[in-house]
Amino acid sequence: MTKEDKAKEKSAQINNALGVFILFFGIVILIATTHTSTYIGEMTNLVAGLILCTIGAGMIIKSWLTIKKLKTNNQD
Repeated sequence: MTKEDKAKEKSAQINNALGVFILFFGIVILIATTHTSTYIGEMTNLVAGLILCTIGAGMIIKSWLTIKKLKTNNQD
């Protein structure tokens, strides 16, 4: 494994952890939607929660694919 590959893997692991945090935070905001008293507040929380969940899930998937690619390349 080259030095560049190690740096990419470390970056992917950091992005994975950050993605989990953002996804969790998005889920918390989605749950908070049920405790909002106004319609505009509900819609704001819903949209913000969905955006954060999408970003978090995207980061997790991208990091998994990067790590899988690096491991596949190193087996060759």
